[in-house]
Amino acid sequence: LPMRTKHTSRRLPAAALPIALLLLASSARAQPQAAGSGEATARVSLYADNDDTTVVTSLADGSVALPADVKVGAHGLVDVVSTASVDVVSNASADVTTGATPRFEDVRGEVGGRASVFLTRQLDIGAGFSFSTERDWKSYAPSARFGLDLFKRNLRITGTYAYGHNRVRRAHDRYFRERQDSHSGELAITQLLDRKTLIGAAYTLQAVDGYQASPYRFVTIVDGPALRERHPQSRLRQAVTFHGLRYLGGDMALQASYRIYGDDWGVQSNTLAASLLWELSELLDLRFRARGYHQRAADFWRERYRVASEHFSADRELSSYWDVGIGMAGALHFDDWTLDARLDGLYY
Repeated sequence: LPMRTKHTSRRLPAAALPIALLLLASSARAQPQAAGSGEATARVSLYADNDDTTVVTSLADGSVALPADVKVGAHGLVDVVSTASVDVVSNASADVTTGATPRFEDVRGEVGGRASVFLTRQLDIGAGFSFSTERDWKSYAPSARFGLDLFKRNLRITGTYAYGHNRVRRAHDRYFRERQDSHSGELAITQLLDRKTLIGAAYTLQAVDGYQASPYRFVTIVDGPALRERHPQSRLRQAVTFHGLRYLGGDMALQASYRIYGDDWGVQSNTLAASLLWELSELLDLRFRARGYHQRAADFWRERYRVASEHFSADRELSSYWDVGIGMAGALHFDDWTLDARLDGLYY
């Protein structure tokens, strides 16, 4: 579940078995690392759609293992958004003289840190914190987690809690001040059935309180005025996810997942995804994936509002819709580093 709801719509999911068991091992249990070892990641991604929106994201992440089975890490992220979409362009970018709405551009920055420690060979705990900011939004998000290995490390249970505190502002309006708080938790279990099969399930719960509309979107009432959209102050969101991974032979593995989601606004959704992993050589592996999504609208969402009601919205992400996506990724593995690339397409 996203840790926040933002007005910028479309936010932007061993041995003889070389592919499957490597993935199973990393998914089924955590491993202490030798002190001084570490890894670093740098990634750049581009999102573009026919709604005239582009987002360029740059990410840098690194971690290092310390003595006493302690591991620390940090990340930095920058999103550069440029759009003329009616979902985003608004009073935030309006010309104060003419009232025209040119392209909207914004930069979002995020930094964060994390630490984990192995208390025993079976139990590890961790904590983290992230801070993000943009022109009209600031977010603070501490988190904590645990992992427990059982039954000769074939079964792993993990739990996560995160708190989000968000300060919402409105561009060119120094008097607009709102807040949003969220509490999120997830309990997950992963079971290694045999040398070829991994299954798992997770339950996610999130309670959100505070301002959840957009300070820029307005709803036009039929034969009436244009009113700033108004969402409920509280929202309880739940999701259950099932996933599996199966080694097929021939250096190939199949991964599949199903997620069902619902909240007390009336939104319900189903997501089905599958990936085929293919290790062509020790140097190169490929991944092909497909995804389908269907959503039912929030109880108060309407295409047109004939009369003003307690709650009303112009957010298309609260409407009924579906989407399908396909994609592929490739990775080149060298002695101490990996170069990967991916391409995804989405239709909705």
